[in-house]
Amino acid sequence: MGKEDANQPMIPQFLFIYAKEGKILCLTVDEAHGEKLTSEGWAHTATINPATWIEAMANGDQDPSDMLDEIQFKKP
Repeated sequence: MGKEDANQPMIPQFLFIYAKEGKILCLTVDEAHGEKLTSEGWAHTATINPATWIEAMANGDQDPSDMLDEIQFKKP
């Protein structure tokens, strides 16, 4: 962490998950902002806090297969 980073507030970094034809995009808010993903056929399937998501998967709180299904497929 550089000197300029020390002055930035610590906020959780969320990832915006988009899916299309079996492919996944994981984008930060800066990357997702202004993108025209939905007009290109990408569906927003989830917004996750990656630290919480990894902890849940690693600690057995949720089945990893179910967790991947949640981000890969748009819910009806």
